[in-house]
Amino acid sequence: MPIVWRNEMSVGNTELDSDHKYLISLINVIEAAVNSRFREKVLLPHVSELFVYTEEHFSREEKIQADMKYPETHKQKHRELIKQLEGVRGTLEAHAKGEYYNTAVNELFDVLKSWLIDHILNEDMKMKPYFK
Repeated sequence: MPIVWRNEMSVGNTELDSDHKYLISLINVIEAAVNSRFREKVLLPHVSELFVYTEEHFSREEKIQADMKYPETHKQKHRELIKQLEGVRGTLEAHAKGEYYNTAVNELFDVLKSWLIDHILNEDMKMKPYFK
């Protein structure tokens, strides 16, 4: 089921909100790829795009956070998420057609759901007061 952006998801910064909207669209594309009959061909490129964009987004977000003297602990959460995404991408690459492929796809969705729910909707929302 695709994720739909709602105003309640806004952290109060146009640049970060735009990044989050695009990340949600990438997650939706990945879901569509998984449900497609061509998933073995199209999934990994989308996961790679998500990985690259995530690193770019974190870099932008961390610069904004540094400028507003936001607590450094948030940066560590980004590093943990990057490690999770690296692990899932590696598993998908290693088992592109093997028996563990479905397990890797499920792991990918677990990471993406956790990221969206725990990180964007909980952790990133803590920045909102800093933008007022």
